[in-house]
Amino acid sequence: MELGNHLGFAGITLALVGLSVTLLWPQKRWIGYLSLVAAIVLLVIWGALALKEKRELEGRTFPAERSFLSASLVIDSAATDAIQLHFLLTARGPQEITVLRTLLYTDSILELSGGLVTPKSIPPNSDLSLNDLFFRRDLIEPIYFISVYSTKVDGTEKTFTVRYRFPVRSIDLHPQTLYASSRQETEGDSAGENLTRDALFKAMSLPIGSLTFWFQDTRPLVIAAEQSRKLYFDPQSRMVYLVLMSGSQLITLKKPLLKPKDGMHFIAASWDNLGHVNLYVDGSG
Repeated sequence: MELGNHLGFAGITLALVGLSVTLLWPQKRWIGYLSLVAAIVLLVIWGALALKEKRELEGRTFPAERSFLSASLVIDSAATDAIQLHFLLTARGPQEITVLRTLLYTDSILELSGGLVTPKSIPPNSDLSLNDLFFRRDLIEPIYFISVYSTKVDGTEKTFTVRYRFPVRSIDLHPQTLYASSRQETEGDSAGENLTRDALFKAMSLPIGSLTFWFQDTRPLVIAAEQSRKLYFDPQSRMVYLVLMSGSQLITLKKPLLKPKDGMHFIAASWDNLGHVNLYVDGSG
């Protein structure tokens, strides 16, 4: 109410001027009376504007405060050849948050679960520790973590996608908690199945890399990078195959599906350009 404030200030000033002229210069009281009348008019207008603004504020609906999801990266251990880490998620605000799915990637690593097997709810102002993840030490780079979550806004359940960047450097590889250098949030689910499928195929095309993910054996699984590398599940034999070319040599690894966790199977694969290939299925490798 800038105009109202200016009018109120002018009204008070004129009232003081009017009183001063009336008391100090009795022979020019008409100037004082005129100032007082103008001051009264301005103060009445000021009061009317203030009352109008108050009624507008009382009738206005403001968006309710909603909860936000924050994430930190916890390095549990850093051995000579491997790193163990997990993500700690926090629901900040008055509403419960449901984490629908998470995704972790670097330039050479794709981890489609991010440590989350099934959707989990986080009470207000509480934490959720995701499952531990293991990576080769030499593959650690800046880590990007994506989380899709839902929470209530004005009584309606809404979905949000948030992206974090953790600038992990070699000197950071010791037990500690790292915080994101950037955080970007958008409304809606922008980390859907198309993004997941494209990320899988891109990861398979890398000459050196690894990928880990959870999948249901009721759905088909075929991930191929042209003719050089292929990961697939055979529902008849219940076997997972990793087939790739290393120079002129054809390498085939296969592992059976074991007991699922919450109806999901865990698959991890890694490879390099020297012929080192690994395949893990449900903890067996």
